[in-house]
Amino acid sequence: MVPYIAPINNPQQAVQYNHNTNKLAIWAMAAAFVLAPAGIILGFVALAQIKTRPQPGRGLAITGIVLGLFFLAVQIGLFILLLVWLSDTSELYQQ
Repeated sequence: MVPYIAPINNPQQAVQYNHNTNKLAIWAMAAAFVLAPAGIILGFVALAQIKTRPQPGRGLAITGIVLGLFFLAVQIGLFILLLVWLSDTSELYQQ
């Protein structure tokens, strides 16, 4: 006679998986195009939420962070170019 082996995974104790994509992850990706720091912050908050409760959207949150960092670097570079251009034009008017 074969002894009875209880199942390892009890269906009542299974983790509930939410099939709705994390809203902050979606907002992080959208905000990265418009306001880069907001995309970065929302992306990190979304990653923290996804870690505590299983939810899809991790890729969107990471994409929001990466795009936010990219566009922030572009904005800083353009600002530096603007400052350099303004300093060059101010020297032309002083002559």
